[in-house]
Amino acid sequence: MLQVACRLQYWEGLIQQFVDYAEMSLSENDVSEMVLPEVRHADSRDLAAAQIWRLNIPNPEG
Repeated sequence: MLQVACRLQYWEGLIQQFVDYAEMSLSENDVSEMVLPEVRHADSRDLAAAQIWRLNIPNPEG
């Protein structure tokens, strides 16, 4: 079964570019899920708050 690696990214306005948040693999035939961290005050360094998110799927030819 073909798996495609991709990255979940968010826009960081301070540096004016997308930043990688997590990596995952997608399949044409299977459901993919990503477990995101719970929002808790103790683990705030693991959280990213942004208005713009994207799933970046690299071009295999480039």
